[in-house]
Amino acid sequence: MNISDKDRADLSALLSRLDNATNQENNIQIKEKYLEAINCYLRQGLSVSKILKLLDVKYLGDHYCGSHKRRYELDNTAVGYLLGLSANDMTMFRVSVTLKEDVIPQLLQMALIFAEKRFPIFSCIIKDSIMWPYMETNVNVPLLRKDGNFPCVSLTEQERKNRSYTVFYQAKTISMEVSHAITDASGALTYLKSIVREYARLTEAEVQFPETYIDCNSDIDERENEDEYKKVVSHEKRRNLLSPPSQQIADSPDEHKTKRINSITADLNKLKVLAKEKGVTISTYLLAKMFLSIKEVMDGKKGIINIQVPVNMRKFYNSATIRNFSMFSFISEKLEMIKDEKTLYESISCQLKKSSDKNTLDVTISKTTKLMKLASYVPFNLIKHMLKPIYKKLDYNAAVAILSNIGTVDNGEKTSDFIDYYDFIIIPIYDNKMYCTVATYANKVRINIATSTKTKELEAIMIKNLLD
Repeated sequence: MNISDKDRADLSALLSRLDNATNQENNIQIKEKYLEAINCYLRQGLSVSKILKLLDVKYLGDHYCGSHKRRYELDNTAVGYLLGLSANDMTMFRVSVTLKEDVIPQLLQMALIFAEKRFPIFSCIIKDSIMWPYMETNVNVPLLRKDGNFPCVSLTEQERKNRSYTVFYQAKTISMEVSHAITDASGALTYLKSIVREYARLTEAEVQFPETYIDCNSDIDERENEDEYKKVVSHEKRRNLLSPPSQQIADSPDEHKTKRINSITADLNKLKVLAKEKGVTISTYLLAKMFLSIKEVMDGKKGIINIQVPVNMRKFYNSATIRNFSMFSFISEKLEMIKDEKTLYESISCQLKKSSDKNTLDVTISKTTKLMKLASYVPFNLIKHMLKPIYKKLDYNAAVAILSNIGTVDNGEKTSDFIDYYDFIIIPIYDNKMYCTVATYANKVRINIATSTKTKELEAIMIKNLLD
């Protein structure tokens, strides 16, 4: 670049200061990313003095020095996922944000590098031990990737040694894929929103973010890293924590493991009107459409069908955790009893209220935590070897579908000039399943229908039912 000798000397001094802020393994990579960002700014015509302020080494903190590591025990959700998975699997989900302008990858990369120091949970990798696996922070540089592949693909064995999440970009969209063993959608969105805020700072976008967009340059709040499951106590008794097995979609297994996603952008006000006409919530309305769609492809089968509905436990507790803190409830209907929409809506509404009750969920969490504590005295690999076949069968038969509605991410009051919408995707782990995920931002509702059936009949019916 055609810059003065003084400016060149100032930029060289900035890069030299990175030697003290990074360890030997990270130094070269971070310098490369700094140079890419510097050249990007120079092409935009920014002054060197401005660049020095935006990319100040202070934004790295001491994260990449590798001077200390944090260790965390696995929570209930993490153990559950690891019990049922093979060594080559790590279930991932995706949260995304689409901006009003194209992403500048060099600056998004720096936002990612600066943001990770604030959220140690996301720098964790799962490590084995003699007894039970655990999570431990690492200082590997999080590298941005260009998107384009099918979402939520498991990390390879080599990738799992370096990270438990990945950030992608494509045109105007920033996507984060995270292991279910690390966090849930609420925790992932907290981190993504912080990256967005830091990216806005680096691009000098004039956005006044609400408090839910955490400043990644603020101090770490240790409440965010707590395992809240351990705090849930219940003395109520429930004999059976399992729902009756669900009928499965009448579709032959697909040897090619076909998985598809259909995305719909709906107007929030119109969706509210449709739900209000039935006298129900949006979640109840969507559940009814799912049951009706599944019944249509069941080809006259009888029996119970279950749909899992995750419940964010943070709404019951004064919790700031960004770790897993969700619980599944089950909504069940007998196929032969699904005859008219009015009765179906009433049944779903009643079940949602009962199954999402705090006391009911507390019992399940409390019992699960006690079981985990007892199991921790036995080597994890032994437990996994004994329980994996049973766990996978129970998991597969538990439900035929999932509805995960993360609600309103942001009402857009302060951010709508910068952000277009948010998105949320989960891909079915097993064959012959349907996952419906929902995210709302401002007046836009993103509905993703992910299926793993051999034919496209189920999603076609579901889309038609949604639009009716």
